[in-house]
Amino acid sequence: MNKKILFLVPFMLYASQIKDIRFTGLTHFSKVSALNSSLLQKGDEFNLKKIENTIKNYYSYGYFKDIKADFSNGILTYEFTEKPSIFNIQYHNVSEELKKLLQNKIKRGMILSDSKLNEIKNFIVGYYDAKGKFDTVVVFDKKFPSWKPDRSNLLCAF
Repeated sequence: MNKKILFLVPFMLYASQIKDIRFTGLTHFSKVSALNSSLLQKGDEFNLKKIENTIKNYYSYGYFKDIKADFSNGILTYEFTEKPSIFNIQYHNVSEELKKLLQNKIKRGMILSDSKLNEIKNFIVGYYDAKGKFDTVVVFDKKFPSWKPDRSNLLCAF
């Protein structure tokens, strides 16, 4: 008897229809974009593989630290934790020329990611290498205000 119950539960789960799709935790990424990026739509049959692939799609945008999916009572809910965005940028020991060049590379509101910081760091080192200053060290200090932990103050110093 127990084997039949264990067998029926997954069967019932996969045979469920999605009545609604909900998104929580989105700030920078719109719910419309999230729905358009989903491989499942309202009315589709529950499909775990499509949910896994949808989550991979969401991660590919680079906005998210964590994504979870929950399916209960016909409602598919995606729970997002977004990466922090840049709230404020401060520069120390930076020329006005370099500040102007960096304005095109890093802006307030951008998603703060290690890959973006490495790109900026390489740009700054290349800038100073071209000027004959080969021992440039770039340091980023990320601070997250307690009143808004999804925002970052970024300090760029040389």
